[in-house]
Amino acid sequence: MIRHGLFRLVSFLGRAISYVGRSVRAFALTMDPDKSGLGAVIGSTQYNMVTAPDEPYYLEQYWCVLSEHLPSLQEGSLVLDLGCGQGRLSLRLASLFPNSKILGCDLSDQAIVAATTFAEEREIKNASFVTQSISEFLATTTPSSVDLIIFTEVTFFYANWRSDLPSILRSLKSGGVLVLSSRTQYFDGLCLVKHGMWENVEMLLGARNGRIFNSSVEYTWQTSSEIRNILSEAGFELADIRGIGVCSGILGDPLADVCIPSELSDAERNSLMKLEIELGRGVIDGGRYMLAIARKL
Repeated sequence: MIRHGLFRLVSFLGRAISYVGRSVRAFALTMDPDKSGLGAVIGSTQYNMVTAPDEPYYLEQYWCVLSEHLPSLQEGSLVLDLGCGQGRLSLRLASLFPNSKILGCDLSDQAIVAATTFAEEREIKNASFVTQSISEFLATTTPSSVDLIIFTEVTFFYANWRSDLPSILRSLKSGGVLVLSSRTQYFDGLCLVKHGMWENVEMLLGARNGRIFNSSVEYTWQTSSEIRNILSEAGFELADIRGIGVCSGILGDPLADVCIPSELSDAERNSLMKLEIELGRGVIDGGRYMLAIARKL
C-alpha cells in the first residue's frame, strides 16, 4: 500500500511538473519567438538570419538544392528577394553573380539596415535593399523582367502570400524561376505536441491559416501536395520540392531534440548535410521547411 501510494504521488508530481513546464514553454514562445519561429514574428529582427549559429548550415542546404535549378544569371540579370530579412540569400547570389542585380525588400527597417551593412562590409555593389511590403515592391517591377525570385521563410507568417503569386508570375520572364519555402502542417503539428498546445489541434487540422501557437500573428501552413497544386494553378511548373532540415532544428524546434547543427563537428555536419539532402527528397513534409522550385510556363 505504501509503495502504491508513493507511486501515485510521484506520478502526480510528474504530471504537475510536466504541465507547468509546458505552460512556461508556451508563455516563453509568445514572449521570445525568434529562436523557435513561433510567436509574433513580424517586426522582430533580433534573430539575425546571417549571424545566427545554425543559419549558415541551413543556407548551405538551401544552396545545395537551389544551385541545381538556377537560371543562367548573365550580365543584367535581375533577382528579387521578397522578405529578404538580413539578406542571407541575396548576399550569396550577389557575390557569386557580380554582373547581376539583386533587389531585396522587407517590412523591417532593422533588417534592411543590417542587409545593407553586410553588403557594404563585403564590398558587394550589385545588391540593394528597401523597406517595403512585398505587394508594393512587386507593383513597381516591370512585367517579364525578372530572372529569379526568392520567397523563402516568409509565407508561414504572411497569411496573404498566395495573393502575390499573380504579381510574381507577371514579374518573371518566361522560364524564370521562383524559389519558395514554407512551413508544413506536419512540422507545426510537432510544435503543438512538443509545447503541449492541444487547444490548437483542431485549427491545425481544419484550416491552413490562423492564430496558432497562442500568437497575435496569423500563421499559414500547408502540405507538400497543396503546394504542388497552388503553384500549378498559379501558372508555374514545379521543378523540385524538398524537405529542409528533416533531421535537425534550431533551439526551440521539435527536431532540435534530434540534432542542432551548430553543436556538431565539421565532419558531423557534412554527414548530416548528406543525410538531410537525400532524405529531404522523400520526406518533404517532415522538415523545418519545405522548399519548392518552380518555373514560369
